[in-house]
Amino acid sequence: MIRTLESRLARLSGLTGKHSRLYFIAIIGLCSFLGLSIGCEPNNDQRMPVQPTVVVRLVHDPEVRALLSSAKDTFYNNNRVLPDGTSLALELIPELNVSASRRLSSGDLKAEAWVTPLRSLADYANSNVAPLGAKQTECRPLFRTPMVIAAPATLASQLRPIDGQVSWNALIDQLRTESGSSGNSPIGYSHGFPEFSASGPMAINFLARLASGARVGAESDRKSSSDEDVLKESLIRQLQEWQRLVSHYSLSEGYLLERVSRSSLKRLYLSLASEQQLKLFQRNQRDDAPKLVGLFPEEGTIWNTYQLCQSDAPWVTAAHRTIIAQFADFFSSGEGSLLPEKFGFRSLAPTSSSTERVPGDLGELSGKQLGELLSRWPKEIMKPGALMVVLDGSGSMEGDALRAAKESLRNLLPRLNARDKVGLITFASETKKSIPVGAKIDSIFSAIEELRAVGGSAAYDALKVGVDGLSAPGLNGYRRTLLMITDGEGANSELSLQGIQDYLSSRLSRYDINILVIAIKRDGANYSDLERIARASNGYFRTATAAELVTVIQDAMRNV
Repeated sequence: MIRTLESRLARLSGLTGKHSRLYFIAIIGLCSFLGLSIGCEPNNDQRMPVQPTVVVRLVHDPEVRALLSSAKDTFYNNNRVLPDGTSLALELIPELNVSASRRLSSGDLKAEAWVTPLRSLADYANSNVAPLGAKQTECRPLFRTPMVIAAPATLASQLRPIDGQVSWNALIDQLRTESGSSGNSPIGYSHGFPEFSASGPMAINFLARLASGARVGAESDRKSSSDEDVLKESLIRQLQEWQRLVSHYSLSEGYLLERVSRSSLKRLYLSLASEQQLKLFQRNQRDDAPKLVGLFPEEGTIWNTYQLCQSDAPWVTAAHRTIIAQFADFFSSGEGSLLPEKFGFRSLAPTSSSTERVPGDLGELSGKQLGELLSRWPKEIMKPGALMVVLDGSGSMEGDALRAAKESLRNLLPRLNARDKVGLITFASETKKSIPVGAKIDSIFSAIEELRAVGGSAAYDALKVGVDGLSAPGLNGYRRTLLMITDGEGANSELSLQGIQDYLSSRLSRYDINILVIAIKRDGANYSDLERIARASNGYFRTATAAELVTVIQDAMRNV
């Protein structure tokens, strides 16, 4: 065959002898380089066709990323191909729970499957399906975790728990009684933002179900929570009242639990969180770190029962459905059923040797109820914020530092909720300008733009003025936050470092104020004093270059 091909090329090229031979070799080499077949390979028509890989895109909350990654690797060991020989693959797509619900129903996010922690989220998605979206069907539970009230182990006795349980209604009464006329209690509770945190949908389900009168074993709770999709106004009013007792919200459950762990006798912090989040937090702490306990609400709790739902979109094939079913089956197998416990979750059916308590389930909201709460949350239910910005205008801020600080505030302030209030203090060797919380935003922007860098730094004194401003009685119904942006120490302050710490300790025992200190890096600066102040006030401290400042401030404000 080779000789025949060579003679044909010789006739076509018009070359003979040595030149013909070189031309033939060149043609063969070029074809090999381009991957072309010229008919010289034997049995070419008997090659097996390459089977395409069937990929299942699996949407999930980042909270379960580690578990699903481990499960995927183990699943692959026994499930690399379908019965017909087609290879398979799982693609993990992280997306926050509420965002996933909305994007899947709108069609903005295309996926064959979704692991959702609550049935109400799947129902919420299905109640808002757009023409390009898809419903979530055939949801199968995989693993679960209950909601707990996280408290410091050494201070939990103040809540008067009985057998690891505390009554939510009794706790609320205690908060309300100790708040008195000032509206400030030495005990504060927090939870994640319903829309943006991993445990947020769980917390809002818990609060709403209790506000509706639900209680495990109660006669009225035998009916499904979806029997009535429209929320009663009495429920909304109850939620508003409970939110007035909230210390702060956060996108990070880790930040909430860290704040709880640093509670003191002067101020005890509690947080609604999943048992899984609490377990992981404890595992990551040093042996000598304060311990937390998870108390179960006596009235019952909400269970995040993670379910694998499949999309009914037209592109979901029988092969996709087979892979999804196999992955769900994996979690009920011997190896797969044990895997969730390694990541702090509970298996669906506890073993006979398990010593974990199984608290009662309050049941979930319907999808429409959850949607209404999410819609009304920022405008009616969420506790509004009172933000005091304390901005350094000393000479060392001249240049990039002050420009970055101004840009960060221009970026931050328009993003605040319409119900939030803002104030501003600028300082150098002394306070330059003090605008009270609640002033018109235009005056604050004007003062920021007019600020020029000159003089020394009286950071401690400015911090005191800011805390004084947030202690105004008119702010009792607000989440109070002080955001300090500075690049140095308080060398020009009348207050000493110990003096400002003592002052904050006294003031923060009466008023719940979240202290955020952002230090802009500069050569030779020492920020140990600012970090000590932030930690002593159970606050937040970060350093940032001028280029990082916008992002660092955004991260800080996610924890208020």
